[in-house]
Amino acid sequence: MAAPMNLKLRCFCKNKQFLTALVAQHDSKFDRNLHSPSGKENLKEKPEISVDSEGFRRYVLKKKGQGSKFEKKRYGDVSLPPLTPRSAKMPVNQDWTNVWPAAQTFKWSVVPLPLRQGALKIPSEAKGDGFPPDKYGNTELLKIPNFLHLTPKHIEKHCKAIKKFCTSWPDDLSDRRRMKYHFPVEVITEDYLFAGPSVRDPRARVVTMKFRTGDLKLDKHAEDKFHRLVGSWENKVTLRADRCPTKRQNYDYLQYLLTALYFESWKVEPWESEITPEDFKDFAWDYSPNKKSVVELLNIYRQKYESNEDPNKEKQLPYLPDEEITVDTVNSLEPVTSYKQAVEELHNAGENITTINNYKDSVIKMLNIQRKSPVL
Repeated sequence: MAAPMNLKLRCFCKNKQFLTALVAQHDSKFDRNLHSPSGKENLKEKPEISVDSEGFRRYVLKKKGQGSKFEKKRYGDVSLPPLTPRSAKMPVNQDWTNVWPAAQTFKWSVVPLPLRQGALKIPSEAKGDGFPPDKYGNTELLKIPNFLHLTPKHIEKHCKAIKKFCTSWPDDLSDRRRMKYHFPVEVITEDYLFAGPSVRDPRARVVTMKFRTGDLKLDKHAEDKFHRLVGSWENKVTLRADRCPTKRQNYDYLQYLLTALYFESWKVEPWESEITPEDFKDFAWDYSPNKKSVVELLNIYRQKYESNEDPNKEKQLPYLPDEEITVDTVNSLEPVTSYKQAVEELHNAGENITTINNYKDSVIKMLNIQRKSPVL
C-alpha cells in the first residue's frame, strides 16, 4: 500500500488551529492503523465462502456468543467551540419582521424572549429555581402555534402591500342604518385556538344567520306561512347550522335553507283556500269580510258619480279610478292602505286612545268626510 500522502489544504476558515489539529490527527490515525497487527491482518485476503458439493453457498448460523465482536471506532475527541445563538447577537433595534417574516415553528435560538413551557413531574427535576424548563431544546414550545409573525409591524407591512389593491369605502355605507338596508342578512362565525395536536376546533364549524322577516318582502299569507315553517313568530329570525364538518358547508346549507323557506312560503296549496281569518295568529284585513265591504262601498260611490249628469259635478272621493274597483286593486289606493293599517293595529294591539284615533282619521280620510267646526 502506498505511503500516506502529505495533504496540502488551502481553505478559508476562521479557526485555523482547529483545522490544523484535525489534519494532523487524521495522519496519525492512518499511520497507526497501517503498522498495527490488526491493520496488517486487514490487508490479507478474506477467506473464501464455504460451499457445498453442488456449488451452492451454505448459510452458517452462528451460536450466541460466537463470531466477531464489533468494536466502536474511536476517533480523537475534537472540542468544538459552542456557537453563540442568534438571539444573543441581535441588536436591540433590529427589525423583527426580517427575522421572523412568515409563520413557522418556534426556534429557541432565534426568539430573544425568556420563555418557559412544560410541567415538572417530580420536584427533583427542578434545576435550582423550580421553574418549568426554559426554551432551550424545549419540545413543548414546538407543539403550540405562535403569533410571532403577526406583530403590529408585520400587520402594518401587510396592509401597506395590499393597499394598492383596495378601494375606498362606499359612501352608501356611512352609517349602520344604511349598512342594514344594503346588507340585511347577518352571518356570525367563531374561530378558536388552543394547545393541541390540531388547530381545528369542532366548535368553529357553527354558523349563525340572522335577518328580519320585514326585509324579505313577503305578503300577509307568505309571512304567516314563513313563521309557521320556522316555528317562531318574532320579526327577527335566527338560523343556526352545525351538522356539516366544515364552516363553509354549514354556510352554504343556511343559504339553501333560507332560499327554500322563502319560495315555500309563497306557494299556495289547494287546502289553503279553506283558511279562515281565525286561523291566522294576527288579524289580517286582506282575509277579512271587511275588505269586500269596502270594495262594494267604493264602487257605490263611483257609480253614483257616473249616474250624475250635472256638468259641474265633483267627485266625493277624488282618489277613485275610472274603472271598477276589485279586491286585487283596492290595496293600491292610498287612503285604503291607511285604513287597512289602522284596522289591523286596532285588532292586534288592542283598543287604546292611539289606535282609536288612528282608526277614526283613516275612516274620515277614506270617505272624505268634511269636519265642520261646532256652532257656538
